[in-house]
Amino acid sequence: PVLVLIMAAIIIKERITLQKSIGILLGAAGALFLILSSAQTLEAPAPGWGNLMVFLNAASYGVYLVLVKPLMQRYKPLTVIKWVFTYGLLFVLPFGWEQFMSSSWDFPPNIWWGLVFVVVGTTFLAYLFNIYALKTVNPSTVSFYIYLQPLLASLVAILLGKDQIQAHMIISALLIFTGVYLVSKPKKA
Repeated sequence: PVLVLIMAAIIIKERITLQKSIGILLGAAGALFLILSSAQTLEAPAPGWGNLMVFLNAASYGVYLVLVKPLMQRYKPLTVIKWVFTYGLLFVLPFGWEQFMSSSWDFPPNIWWGLVFVVVGTTFLAYLFNIYALKTVNPSTVSFYIYLQPLLASLVAILLGKDQIQAHMIISALLIFTGVYLVSKPKKA
């Protein structure tokens, strides 16, 4: 929601109020605190590069939500998603064609079911539901639900014993979710 609000302000000149400005600052502070306090525990060779890629992904998604919203007033969700995926394929295909063609595709059934789940369940349906939601609510509200993914993934990891809650995670989450709340909270009439 924070990046969507910033993109909406840049692209469609949506007004950023004091409340939303405070929300943006809190969300950014939470994200920076999480990144900086986790930096010493990361084993990746270039965690800054990964963080930049995640940020660019979130910013791109923010632009997408702002640009798709007007299309939802004119077209059906399936029409919009058909063209979004078609154009996406055109841009991704040159980078993945060699790997696609060199794959053996001789997978066991559980891998095929996993692939179907990722393509249909977590990609197609997730985008379709987001596009459908854009018909009735603003992009910031739709983007709020994206925050459920890492929260649910963290809960599952903790329940499976693959991760543990640390103080900096709780502080960061409180800052981020407070910022998201302030950005998403509608102005009183």
